[in-house]
Amino acid sequence: MTEWCVENLRDCQAWKTEGIQISTNSNEAARLFDAVLRQYVSWCECAQLDGMNKTLSKMIEAEPSAIMSRVISLGLEAMGTGRSVRLDENYRNDLEQLVKDACKYGTTYEKNHAKAIHMFANDKMLAACEQWEKILNQTPNDLLALKFAHDAYFYLGNKQLLRDSIGRVFPKWKPTMPCY
Repeated sequence: MTEWCVENLRDCQAWKTEGIQISTNSNEAARLFDAVLRQYVSWCECAQLDGMNKTLSKMIEAEPSAIMSRVISLGLEAMGTGRSVRLDENYRNDLEQLVKDACKYGTTYEKNHAKAIHMFANDKMLAACEQWEKILNQTPNDLLALKFAHDAYFYLGNKQLLRDSIGRVFPKWKPTMPCY
């Protein structure tokens, strides 16, 4: 199931070719971001990378300041309900710093993702979903926005928006795209 996990990971140029503008210049961070994303979406641990937690650690080590690495890392914490901005000051500060950094030196794509995950973590789930839908309108092949929106709609109990979010982008996907 996870044969893809090491051989087919996208580097910086591959992300740009797909129209996804990440600001990292580290191919290692870009590939590990892809590995984390694919493990999250597929619900499969990549044994070649020692699983999701180890991949997350390696991704952050590769470039600690990378915006999208922090978006997915902090986002997974929010989606997994493992940390709360109300109870965890460090988590709250990390999210605030992410938004500041994204606004300061991130791409528009990264700013939108940072804002969305900040909203989600601060109990503004519907606003976060609207932000992810905005991202998907501009970048329909953004698997992270699609998965975060999907999970948030699940938490909201909104099966129509959960279905419709995927339905809006599915016609724009190709069978050759990762995680199709």
